[in-house]
Amino acid sequence: MPSEVRALAVKELGDAAQPSGAQGGNRGAGAVVEPPSIKLILRLFIIPLLIAAAVVGIMLPIAYMVGTPSLDSAMERLKNPGGERTMSMVGPGAKQRYMDAKTLVDHMKSGLDEGQRIRLANQLVELLEKHVRPEEGEVQHFVLLALGRVWQKDPHQAEMKSPAAEALCTASSNSPA
Repeated sequence: MPSEVRALAVKELGDAAQPSGAQGGNRGAGAVVEPPSIKLILRLFIIPLLIAAAVVGIMLPIAYMVGTPSLDSAMERLKNPGGERTMSMVGPGAKQRYMDAKTLVDHMKSGLDEGQRIRLANQLVELLEKHVRPEEGEVQHFVLLALGRVWQKDPHQAEMKSPAAEALCTASSNSPA
């Protein structure tokens, strides 16, 4: 490499200029530091930047093709067992159930009309009664929290006065805790 030839030539010139007795004590003082070149900057910054851009460029279309799951598929997968802890480590089904729970939360955040609230409340009650066990502490707590927030009033939404909604609200307020 040309930089190595230059460094060797500088070293030889430096060795020839120093007296023979001074070489041992002052070895690094006469070394010439090569300034950063374009090649060094390219190796350190540009190439890793291109690699990172290629990774992002590949992952974005894959994530777009996969898409987000629907609420119905998330509710069906929440019925599968999993989510308990084994020796303070999360079980294998916990990640999928977490992703499904996040889908449910995202769907609830986007706003629900009265019919969707009634349907979701019924699905969550069924999920609690038949599919979620007390050993799955985080899952059970999340489903209870989601059920409590199904009827949380959005200030921008109109009042819900259908007979089905009123029946569900009175049934939930009359049930023993």
